[in-house]
Amino acid sequence: MKKSTLALVGAMAFATTFAVAPQAHAEINEYSNLNDKTVVVRQPGQSMVLSMREVAGIFVGRYVKAAVSSITLDPSKGNYQYVVVGYTPKQKITIDVDVITGKVVREFRSSKAKDVASKVFNPLKVIAPKQAEMAARTLVGEGSFTRGWEIKAENNEVVYIVRTQDTDEKEYSVKVDAVTGQALEKGAPIDWAKIKADRLRNDGVGKPFTLQQEPEDTEADPTKTL
Repeated sequence: MKKSTLALVGAMAFATTFAVAPQAHAEINEYSNLNDKTVVVRQPGQSMVLSMREVAGIFVGRYVKAAVSSITLDPSKGNYQYVVVGYTPKQKITIDVDVITGKVVREFRSSKAKDVASKVFNPLKVIAPKQAEMAARTLVGEGSFTRGWEIKAENNEVVYIVRTQDTDEKEYSVKVDAVTGQALEKGAPIDWAKIKADRLRNDGVGKPFTLQQEPEDTEADPTKTL
């Protein structure tokens, strides 16, 4: 069996593990606000912030035969939501999930991409975000801290992209192997001025929320509790 096929099988197995009664949805061609009835029960002493695996479970439980492609948490502008991208046999689906309640607040559907098997992963077989953040801080240097992260599968590789700020207030995107936990690469300092200029040319309306947003609130960062 090919490696890409094994990846898809593993992701589908995760979906089976977390399966709940799937909800029926009408065709949605753009982002829509949803009146989601999800209720998440927390145990005594358990973090109020949903973990990466818990939010993946919400995704695969919501859609029939779903597999996860990427999960992002970036608390920019005080907007604490996970963004989960994944696939069903017929569609690519992006949802925004409240980090506390687990409610799906927005949903976007589009036609399925090609070679999906190389773009999905099993969340049970990767390291937790805390470990990826630790590896990123170690690479950037003492005193650094993280602002957000994304885990994604691409070309049969699963990596974390961790946005990390050093003591000189420079921010870097650090790539971490999501299986071994090894820090692989520190990118050049993020140029927010260029990013803002690019947004003026293309405001990104209708595109999934990504790490490329400049934070305003630097104090409350729920990623430190994951």
